[in-house]
Amino acid sequence: TTAIQVLKKTKNDYSLLSARLEKDVRQIENIENLQDGIIIIDDFHRLSEITQNKVANYLKYLADYGVKNKKLLIIGIPNTGDTLIRLSFDLANRITIFKLGSVKDEKILSLIEKGEIALNIEFIQKTSMVREAFGSLYIAQMLCGYIALKNGISQTQKDKKIIEEGVFEVIERIIKDLSPKFDDLVRFFASIGGRKDKTCIELLKELTLSTEGVLNLYHLKTKRPELKLGIHALLEESKFEEFYKDFPDCKRHLLFDKRIPALIIDDPQLKFYLNNTSVEKLFLSTGKTLNNGREKVFISYSHSDEVWLK
Repeated sequence: TTAIQVLKKTKNDYSLLSARLEKDVRQIENIENLQDGIIIIDDFHRLSEITQNKVANYLKYLADYGVKNKKLLIIGIPNTGDTLIRLSFDLANRITIFKLGSVKDEKILSLIEKGEIALNIEFIQKTSMVREAFGSLYIAQMLCGYIALKNGISQTQKDKKIIEEGVFEVIERIIKDLSPKFDDLVRFFASIGGRKDKTCIELLKELTLSTEGVLNLYHLKTKRPELKLGIHALLEESKFEEFYKDFPDCKRHLLFDKRIPALIIDDPQLKFYLNNTSVEKLFLSTGKTLNNGREKVFISYSHSDEVWLK
């Protein structure tokens, strides 16, 4: 938003196109015919693979021929830069990639303190609020809002109010409010595989540990060899493609990039939801078996009793 405000002030010509809007997608598909100036493509990851390739080729053309009257800015989820390079390796040294990453705790704390000043309140448990935000300003704002509303605060207080409650007191309410949005997605995804296959449940929990919300499945196979067979089956049998074919709406929050291959969270709320959902709840929601039980039995006996075992 700040960058666009700067562009307006400098009176630079620019086109802002979103992959979420069908009319914009049609323009992106004909990107070579767009006007001169700065072309900004938002939500690049939502474009079809064919259109992504077309954009990557056009980007390479701009770099190869030193076109100065057009600049292309692509915005997407973490790993978008790597995706562009995979589409065209020649772009590796010809584009600049800016990775925003997680916000530092100091920045989140500053956000909370500004809210305190605006509302004339003070959160006693700011440290836990910063920790549970997991580097997301959006989640920090959400936590502040829920805690403030729990204390009946919706506007600036005449007299300063001290709020002793923290994240723990509102977690249950937040998860309840997020459930209609994520319950089906998480349950359907965790259900992939047989009754005893816990691979996708493990993938969901591993996603919560990823700082950028990107889980590279090849790297995970090395990190956790016990998941290697399960991940191999998911990829070889195109289980993720089948899942998104049956539940296309799930792409709005959890993406699968088969070119890496990787799972990517596209919504910070989903990461917060998963962070606060136990493995036991995931197993319970899918009807899968948490403990596989014994698969072998060892019998100790005396050779004098061998006749009874025949």
